[in-house]
Amino acid sequence: MAKCIFLIDLDLTLIDVDYKPTIPLTRFRECIEELDSQGHVFCLNSDSPLQILSDWKEVFGFHGPIIFEKGASIYFPNGEEVATIDEHIDWASFKRSVERILREIEPSLRVIEVDYRKYFQGEETWPTRNGLVSVISPFRRHSFGMHLQKVNGSTTVKIDPELFQDIMRRMYSGLQKEFDLDLLALDANSTYSVFIAYESFVRKSCAIPLLRTAYPRATIIAIGDGSTDAELKDTVDELWAVGNAVNDLKKVAKRVSEKSITGGVLELLETRKA
Repeated sequence: MAKCIFLIDLDLTLIDVDYKPTIPLTRFRECIEELDSQGHVFCLNSDSPLQILSDWKEVFGFHGPIIFEKGASIYFPNGEEVATIDEHIDWASFKRSVERILREIEPSLRVIEVDYRKYFQGEETWPTRNGLVSVISPFRRHSFGMHLQKVNGSTTVKIDPELFQDIMRRMYSGLQKEFDLDLLALDANSTYSVFIAYESFVRKSCAIPLLRTAYPRATIIAIGDGSTDAELKDTVDELWAVGNAVNDLKKVAKRVSEKSITGGVLELLETRKA
């Protein structure tokens, strides 16, 4: 019987803006293995799609469920996948609309759909000419996500925040003509130069009832850095924050680490060792 289920966010909680852990993983994985042997369960709880989170699950040595695309669905270790919401958006149609609107806004912009991780990390050369590029995630099924970057050979450069915001404003205007934006939550993050769209009512907390059914006696502890983690306050048993977390989360968190990102998660987990 699970003692605790740790729901751990990915971006800026386990990995930094360069998509990398901030500490060597040997000690981190040792901590996970020790807590796992004591009956605790580790679950990734993120805005990212399942395929990306499955890879990170292996990297960090987690064996529990994966809550993905901001709580729209949960993937259990036995291979069962359960949607937590009834969707109202045709995401394939939404993607086509975004691609068309972007080309109308900036004709020189190149739109590609690739698994971008190796390209962002400089392991492969971008399959496009140099210049402004929109990189659309091929993995999302319950949402839409893309990066705006400037490609320069095998590397990318974040675009100017003012340019990013201007493109976003013009894109919203175009989307408004085709979709009911009240049904959508649109997140334009200039730190990552990323745009993500979800159903407006989707929350990470949507998956909590399924977890309670699957692990009825476990204490559910969420660890994160952002406002979407703060929203879990009334649905999980405990809420913890890493040192780089936003103030809204720190104010409601039961514990806040001194260290940030991966080191902060390790600091918090080590307090739970028997």
